Amino acid sequence: MEKEKLALLQSISAYVPGLIVRQVIAAPYSSPERLEERMNAALLFADVFGFTAMSESLARLGKEGAEELIRVLNVYFATMIDLVRDYGGQVIKFGGDAITCQFTNGQTGILRACACALAMQEKMAGFRAMETRGGVFELRMKIGISAGSVLFLSVGDQQKGLEYVLVGRPLDRMAEAEHHAAAGEVVIDGACIADSLCANMSVTADAWAELGIIVGEERQGFLLVKGLRRAVERVEQEEVNWDVLGDEVVKQVPLADAVVAQLVPYLPPTVYEQIVEGQRQFVGGHRRVVSLFVNFFGLDYGSDPEAGQKLQWYFTAMQEVIHRYGGRLNRGATGDKGSTLHLIFGAPVAHEDNEKRAVGCALEMQQKAVGQESETDGLPFVTDQRIGVASGYVFAGNVGSERRREYTVMGDVVNLSSRLMQAAGRGEILMDQRTAHRVGGEVICEE
Repeated sequence: MEKEKLALLQSISAYVPGLIVRQVIAAPYSSPERLEERMNAALLFADVFGFTAMSESLARLGKEGAEELIRVLNVYFATMIDLVRDYGGQVIKFGGDAITCQFTNGQTGILRACACALAMQEKMAGFRAMETRGGVFELRMKIGISAGSVLFLSVGDQQKGLEYVLVGRPLDRMAEAEHHAAAGEVVIDGACIADSLCANMSVTADAWAELGIIVGEERQGFLLVKGLRRAVERVEQEEVNWDVLGDEVVKQVPLADAVVAQLVPYLPPTVYEQIVEGQRQFVGGHRRVVSLFVNFFGLDYGSDPEAGQKLQWYFTAMQEVIHRYGGRLNRGATGDKGSTLHLIFGAPVAHEDNEKRAVGCALEMQQKAVGQESETDGLPFVTDQRIGVASGYVFAGNVGSERRREYTVMGDVVNLSSRLMQAAGRGEILMDQRTAHRVGGEVICEE
């Protein structure tokens, strides 16, 4: 029984960042709702391109294609997750085929993030020509790095699901750094070491060299990372030491049950059910879904002490709408230039009228956030909200490794809904023609 309980704990905890798992174990009878912790962190964002084309091609092969895609994805993610841990970091977020990682801040954290990023790019050589039944595909990676003060939050309703997010300006700068990188490159925020330098030391190439990082050309405030002056010793980050904690927790049945109860809300219910039934590897496949991206503005995570509480108010208000329409919040991402939610209708649970549900949900979310009654709903701080909707087939399933994984979706439909969100005007909802056609005459649309 103890072995079964330990296996269940290990499987569930792989879906949650180690920071939350450790806090739950330390205080198993305290709700993780509204968990809020400010920390200094070095942040790494690694985005890969090539998997979408591979997924679209393998989708034509049905179940065999999905199984092959899962194999390639998990080999890739296991390689990168191990590297992050080896350099003292942890994977905080998955975003389809991208990952956001956190390292201890200060000069050591920045150095370790750069060392990890360069090692990840070296490992990508093994993924340059991936042979599959759908053809040969080249995978390439871009990496952005920044550092500074961020807020780690757990938001949501324990009955409808919890979501963990990092918020703060360093998240924006990390994303911008990645946008300035080309395939195979690592780019760092040029100002991110300013706080860790002596007061009389300016941020120059010499300052970076003193830190141990060799930088190249400057790109609008961001710098190309070319190499390291010396090797960085690997120090593996053990997110949760189950060899020690396992015996302590599982021998106390009420304690073990409390830990499980606190972690389960972070997982999609269907995934948890599969784990309980003994299927540690949730079966993935290509599913028809509606992907919905929401971009909302008005929260100042850097200077507003109530930003975390406001995000909780916004999140739970939207979560109630999403839950009522049968959608699933896939992930949330935040930054000072606007925060996003990604919703999925059709995975893991499908409905025949996913398009109608998604569009109805989008309309009600707009009304609640920026409609005339927003002040009575308690969301007057939301200054704008823009939504993109697209439908079609995507890959849906677990990605990652035994140590760290998430249930996610990836495909052209996800990318399209994100771009529609970016193209939407103030207070607008943009959808693709396929979705508009399927909702028929029930929604008033303007082409």
